[in-house]
Amino acid sequence: MEFERLDTDSVLGEYHDSDGIVRVTYRGVLTADVTRVMYGWLGRLIAQNGGDISRTRGSIYDFRQVIDFDSRNFSTAQSQSANLKTQVDRIDLSQHPVALVVNTIKQEQFVKLTMQVVGQEKRQRIVRSIEDAEAFIAAFHRQHTTEPST
Repeated sequence: MEFERLDTDSVLGEYHDSDGIVRVTYRGVLTADVTRVMYGWLGRLIAQNGGDISRTRGSIYDFRQVIDFDSRNFSTAQSQSANLKTQVDRIDLSQHPVALVVNTIKQEQFVKLTMQVVGQEKRQRIVRSIEDAEAFIAAFHRQHTTEPST
């Protein structure tokens, strides 16, 4: 199945059945508008998949190309996350690992603050590379679940 791709100057989002990983790459300044666009795409992606995220193995959010963060993004991330969780209330996200890729201390601090605002969970981890992100997702499934069928 072909899934909608998100591609703007500020954010790239992709999902492929082949590896079952949602991949989001942020670029430039991460604003509230960018966050709204990404969550809108994510909601459409879940709907396109019939609301069933059990086929996905996890998500990777890459912040390494972000040069600055708009402070309004915290409240937007919180409200968009809450809206999405309400839309997919019947979905158990506890088995969906999320890797957050950073390069700098500033990126890491922003991601940590956002995790606190949105709700940090054990299924989330800050990592330094895509390889580490993929390894975290694989290890999470080995430790917590059986791999979803793709």
